[in-house]
Amino acid sequence: MCNDMFAADQEQVDRSSPAREWSKTPKRERELNLATNAESNAPSLKYETVHQAEVPKGREGKHKRIVTELMSDLQQLKSGRALKVPLATLPDTKENIRAALNRATRQKGIDVATSSDAEFLYIWRVEGRS
Repeated sequence: MCNDMFAADQEQVDRSSPAREWSKTPKRERELNLATNAESNAPSLKYETVHQAEVPKGREGKHKRIVTELMSDLQQLKSGRALKVPLATLPDTKENIRAALNRATRQKGIDVATSSDAEFLYIWRVEGRS
């Protein structure tokens, strides 16, 4: 008896459901209505548009310059030596520079280690680590 009441309640909901009305409309008609409504009700654009050919393709992150400089110095660094970079000269926090440098060195397959104190960020190549 309880199941019969649930079925009756469900049938009542189904008959009044907007989704049920939607399903009675032929598919092609629904597609045409959506296309027509989308075009006629489209709000004006808030931002300027450009041709895709004008969109820059490369990514130049905000750390590119410092990371490029550090990578160049690391390539020239002699074994057993570390770069000593003043924190005051970094364009961002030492944590963010470390993260950007880590992404770049992993991409190039270079193993590096870092350390820091109150004034400097130290960076060196790690030899023979797998």
